[in-house]
Amino acid sequence: MKSRVVLVGLMVLLTTGCGERASVQELTGTYEKKLETGREHIELHSDMTFLEVFVTPEKKFTAQGKWTLANIFLGPTKVTLMGDYATDELPPGLPHVSGQRILIVHKERGRLRLAFNEAADWFYDRI
Repeated sequence: MKSRVVLVGLMVLLTTGCGERASVQELTGTYEKKLETGREHIELHSDMTFLEVFVTPEKKFTAQGKWTLANIFLGPTKVTLMGDYATDELPPGLPHVSGQRILIVHKERGRLRLAFNEAADWFYDRI
């Protein structure tokens, strides 16, 4: 009997994981984060591309690229944005700066959020 309980518990843990799972279809959409200096939104497209726009009263910065999705074993879903991160602020003629940003998926009361920095409570909320 004890081994059955352990086996059932292990099966539940392995099928649900310790975090939130999400698919490309669920994640496709627009997310926004408001800051003291402006607002930022990210559009995740179903073709695995993204557009990121950061708007301040003085400027507008954009980035674009590709995104990937990974369901971490016993953990949450991880979205990685890989793209061009300084397109509007570099002087003409200089090469663009590429980079990546990792966001962790949260589902709260049926609502999707992407965590940029959980400790600072920085989340992109789906709009």
